[in-house]
Amino acid sequence: MKKGIKKIMSVVSIILCITLLSSISTHVLAETIGKNNDETPSNPNFSNIGDGTEVGNIVSEITENRDKYTKHFRLDDGTFMAVNYVVPVHYKTKSGKWVEYDNSLVKENVETSSNEEETKYSNKKSNIDVDLSTNSREEELVSLNTSKGNISWKYVDSNNSKAKVVKDNEKLEGNRKFTTLQNLSSEVNYNNIYDNTDLQCFISSTGVKENIILKNAKANNEFQIQYDIQDLKVKQVDEQTINLIKDGKTAYTVTSPYMYDASGEQSSKVSLKIDRIQDNKLYVNLVADKNFLNNANTKYPVTIDPEVIATSVSTTETAQVNSSKKDSVEGQQTHFYLGKDANNTEYSGNRQISQRLEADLKTCENIQVNKL
Repeated sequence: MKKGIKKIMSVVSIILCITLLSSISTHVLAETIGKNNDETPSNPNFSNIGDGTEVGNIVSEITENRDKYTKHFRLDDGTFMAVNYVVPVHYKTKSGKWVEYDNSLVKENVETSSNEEETKYSNKKSNIDVDLSTNSREEELVSLNTSKGNISWKYVDSNNSKAKVVKDNEKLEGNRKFTTLQNLSSEVNYNNIYDNTDLQCFISSTGVKENIILKNAKANNEFQIQYDIQDLKVKQVDEQTINLIKDGKTAYTVTSPYMYDASGEQSSKVSLKIDRIQDNKLYVNLVADKNFLNNANTKYPVTIDPEVIATSVSTTETAQVNSSKKDSVEGQQTHFYLGKDANNTEYSGNRQISQRLEADLKTCENIQVNKL
């Protein structure tokens, strides 16, 4: 099953959820500067144009105005437009320049932590170097490398599953050619990594998001994951969260907040528990609640969603993501709604913006964003 969730929401009062022209309310921030399209305001005072207002065609991006979450564009009607993303879309190089993430994949030979050479899929350009194995039985299925340290992991006693890179061949037109960031994430699938179980891996600008997809009730509900943590320290934060710490600060967060079935019903009864730490290896048992999986109302496939977040580049804002209950309000959280995916399957969930939304991003297609 392919379950690619996609992205984007608003922060504060301004938002343009790019790539959606039919299913999303668009909020654009722009400033009219007259007819001189070459003039760039040094400190634009953007005003809210409002919902449904037509804007001009994008001529070019004003790259010098980039920041971590924002792009600025020059339009052909003499205005400028700012597009504010909830997840990082740029990272700063050593020279101080903001550049776009390019998490598209190339195949190359990579040296593992045990000084062996393996063929891997590697992301092209990011402040998080990610490698994914071409085969699930290799020593390192996934590895991450940031300035905060290295981490790699694999699923213990998995089947021999070959990696399948999912390519996005969508042709973009109009303003979407500028605002849709097709290389912000990549997807690699390992079909039948266990009997009746598939694994999806999404490389993003915050780390690696995984979907463990239980295809039917015969699938196992327990998995052991072996993490090579090298010199990182380990802290079990709660039943669903483990922090990996370097020099007293969290370098990576391993989390698995819940699971959901094909109808959008969800359960938070997923646990990540440390089994043991041995020879710089952290063994974690991921367990999904049998009562939910065996319930007569549960619709398969069921998806469990572990993730490894590079905390130095992620955001921690919390939101409610829901595609099936569009009038629901829970507590004081901000709610957003996602539409159906390519398999016409709805998605609903509750998690950090930095984790799910951007991690599964391909484009912003089919997402509806409503701030309540």
